[in-house]
Amino acid sequence: MGTRDLGGKFNQIYTDSFERIVLGGEDVHGVLAEEATALKAIIDQARRHAGRPDKPSDGACPVD
Repeated sequence: MGTRDLGGKFNQIYTDSFERIVLGGEDVHGVLAEEATALKAIIDQARRHAGRPDKPSDGACPVD
C-alpha cells in the first residue's frame, strides 16, 4: 500500500525525524514516539483511500 498523495507529508515526517535524531542528536525513542501518531494518521488516511485488492488469480495479476 502506498501513501498516494500523502507521500509529501510522510516524507516530511521522515526528514524531520532524521534531522532531529542524526543531526540534532535527540533521543531516538523520544523522537519516534512523538512522530508515531502523525505517521499512523497518514497510514490510516491512505488506507481509507486505497482501492479494492486485486482478484485472486494464478500467475500474474490480470489487467482489466
